[in-house]
Amino acid sequence: MKRVVLGLVGIFLVGLHVGTAQEKLPDKPRYPIGRGDKMGFMDRSGKIVIPAKFHRVGDFYEGVASVDMKRGKAFIDETGRVVIRLPEYNRVGRFYEGLAEVGYQRSDEIDPHVGFIDHSGKLVIPVVFRSAYDFSEGLCAVKDESGRWGFIDKTGAWIIKPQFDAPAIFGNGISRVELNHLTGIINKQGEFVLPSKFERLGRFGSKVACALTEGSRKWGLVDHAGNFVVVPQFDNCGDFRDGLAPAEIDDKWGFINETGNFLIRPQFDVAYGFDEGLARVEVGEKWGFIDTAGQMIVRPQFDEVKSFYEGLAEVQIGKKWGYINAKGQLEIPPQFDDSTSFQMGLAVVQIGRKWVYIDHQGHVVQTERVE
Repeated sequence: MKRVVLGLVGIFLVGLHVGTAQEKLPDKPRYPIGRGDKMGFMDRSGKIVIPAKFHRVGDFYEGVASVDMKRGKAFIDETGRVVIRLPEYNRVGRFYEGLAEVGYQRSDEIDPHVGFIDHSGKLVIPVVFRSAYDFSEGLCAVKDESGRWGFIDKTGAWIIKPQFDAPAIFGNGISRVELNHLTGIINKQGEFVLPSKFERLGRFGSKVACALTEGSRKWGLVDHAGNFVVVPQFDNCGDFRDGLAPAEIDDKWGFINETGNFLIRPQFDVAYGFDEGLARVEVGEKWGFIDTAGQMIVRPQFDEVKSFYEGLAEVQIGKKWGYINAKGQLEIPPQFDDSTSFQMGLAVVQIGRKWVYIDHQGHVVQTERVE
């Protein structure tokens, strides 16, 4: 089943970017909507606040959103006024830490050519890179002509020379990188604080992370120096959340703590990490939720479930999707052909061939199509 909403709605909220440093959410969020073949924005109540007059729109970041106009790319402010015109580019990103990616890409190219502008529209970093991430903590991962990734500062100067197969963004002074197809962690000087020797590396808890070394079939737990503190013994292992990580032994999943002990014994066919204090688990082809003590809070009864966001989780019965609360009660009965999680008070759902916004009560707040 298609789990990604077409076009701009994938993550439809404005001002929230998963994977970067925490940022303040906007007081007056804007949600993209469509009317005919044009796009605009509504507020949380469903009122149209920016008329649908653009060919495409992006989400708002740092007070502006990218739009496609008849004569090229541009940025608009929260009133819909064009504040930056960029007719020379066919690729425009979002603003983050004061800079936005711009560039161009020919139809025969796999990677674009990109640089960065500031809020005045001035090109402050030349269009010389082949791909780029968002800026985070003053640094940005970019790809050079050789296909290697490094990190630049806001002047475009190399701070960490191109050398990596794949990068990530910096958070708390560190970033994951991939070198020779193995994962490690570097600091902002480019020094490895965790060696690049792991085929897979999970999300760290307070002290350890699940890790799989090259050629190994078993997972163990490593500390921040990359040393195994729990010898490889698990068939699979996930990310630590709320002090626990899902781990598999002999085709059954349970949850381990940071010393590698199973606090919730292996008993589930599939298990995922905790979100909002609950983890989704599968038993006999039905899904439910447990708490961090291992208590079955929502008995396995659904054909599929997604994680909790804003106190609600998507659940599927047959071919229809609805939403339950943390007690397992149906807040919005299954009636949608597809769904997304709630973000800033609204979720996007599919009804027939249409995507629409709903609120926490399941009321449709905008009947215009969402793309």
